[in-house]
Order: sequence, then structure tokens, then C-alpha cells
Amino acid sequence: KASQAAARREEEEQKANEAATRRIEKEEKVSQAATRRMEEEEKANKVAKRRIEEEKKASQAAARREEEEQKANEAATRRIEKEEKVSQAATRRMEEEEKANKVAKRRIEEEKKASQAAA
Repeated sequence: KASQAAARREEEEQKANEAATRRIEKEEKVSQAATRRMEEEEKANKVAKRRIEEEKKASQAAARREEEEQKANEAATRRIEKEEKVSQAATRRMEEEEKANKVAKRRIEEEKKASQAAA
């Protein structure tokens, strides 16, 4: 009887050990699955971070291009204003020359008349 009881206890211990082994294996599988999910999330995070960095760089490049275009536009505006001033100055000189020409023509006409009158 004692040996039968010992055999039963041994069998029960073996069953308990096997059940514990199955639980441990199941927990290991769950843990491995969780580890894989975490690794996949880390990869997805890295991809998202890289995309965010690329978008930042693209945005900064666009801002720089916009700034350069604005500077170019301002420079073009200054050139146009300078050309307008040069053009206005040239127009004033031409108007002054026309006045001087009219004065000279009038003087020539007056001198002709005086010369004809003297003759």
C-alpha cells in the first residue's frame, strides 16, 4: 500500500510538473508574441519618425525657396524703381533740351529779323 501511495504521489507530481511545463511554454509563446508586436511597433515608430523628419526638411526647403523668391522679387522691384528714376531723369533732360532748342530757335528767328531789318 505504501508503495502504491508513493507511486500515485509520483504520478500526481509528474502530472503537476507536466501541467506547469505547459503553462510555462504557453507563457513563453505569449511573451514572444508580445515581443514581436513591440518590435513591429518600434519599426513603425522609426518609419514614422523618419517620415516626420523628411516632411520637416521638405517644409524648411520650401520656406527657404519662398524666402529666396521674396528676396529676388524685392531685388527686381528695386531694379525697376531705379530704372524708372533713370528714365524720369532722362525725360527731364530731354524736356530741358527741347526748351533750350525752342529758346535757341526763337533767338535765331529774332536775329534773322534784326538782320533783315538792318538790311
